This record gives sequence, structure tokens and C-alpha cells, in this order.
Amino acid sequence: MVRDLSVDAQGAVSFTFVLTRDDPGSLARQVRKAVEGVPGVSGVKMSIVDAAATAGEGGRRRSRGTARAAQAPAVPAPPTPDEMPMLGKVLAISSGKGGVGKSTVSANLAAALARDGHRVGLMDADIYGPNIPRMSGRTPSLKCRAARSSRSRRTA
Repeated sequence: MVRDLSVDAQGAVSFTFVLTRDDPGSLARQVRKAVEGVPGVSGVKMSIVDAAATAGEGGRRRSRGTARAAQAPAVPAPPTPDEMPMLGKVLAISSGKGGVGKSTVSANLAAALARDGHRVGLMDADIYGPNIPRMSGRTPSLKCRAARSSRSRRTA
């Protein structure tokens, strides 16, 4: 549901979009794209709210816990693969602690799935030193070349 819709003279559109728990996670993204596609729209400002948080209780008194839950901002649903339909399943291996075997589990899981005939992609986002290339045997050997002296560069 759309509330508080306004359009200024420059074509900037702003509105409040009310989502329910049954709405798909990609609905807000689809609405934004649809509004941005309207001729004359220069910008879109969309506020997303949870329908449960904005629904009136009809004069009934809410319990203390319910009132707190209704005041908390709604957490948007995770994105769905609507924008990348050829993407299959995504498995994320993570931990808040280092050295627990995330790379080992990821490499072994990818190898087992590939062995079973599945198409597999594996991304190592370890910023301190990716281990997946090493575990999959893809680490190129380092080749050192003898450095030329500055004298030989000038004469060459």
C-alpha cells in the first residue's frame, strides 16, 4: 500500500510504502524500478514501513512487549534471485571467528557438489589472505626474474 505520495515540480517523487510479512522481499525494489521508469520522474524517495507497526489496534491496549515490537523498525526481507534468474542456490559459509575451517568446508562442499554434476562457483572473500586458490590447486607458482641494473636499462 502507498501512503503520503507527493511529486514536486522537478519530478521528485516521495512516498511511504507499507509492506506486510506476506509480501515478497523484492516487491519494494520492483516498485522503485517501476516509479523510476515513469516519464518525468527525476528521483524517488521511498520510505518502507511494516504494516504491523502502523496498524491501529482499534482502541485495545497493547501489552508492553507488543508496543516495543511495533516501535522497532521492520527488517527488510533478504533479496531474492528475481534479478538474477539464472543464479541457482547460494550457500554462504561464515563465522565470527577465525581458524574454524570455513575455507576447508567451502572447498570440500564445492568439490562434492561438482563431483555430483552440479555447476559450482566458489568465492573467497577473505581479505587477509584467500585460501581457496591454494586449496583448489590454482595457486600459480611465483617466477622470479633477475632484476636489471639501472645501468643496463639505460644502455638497452
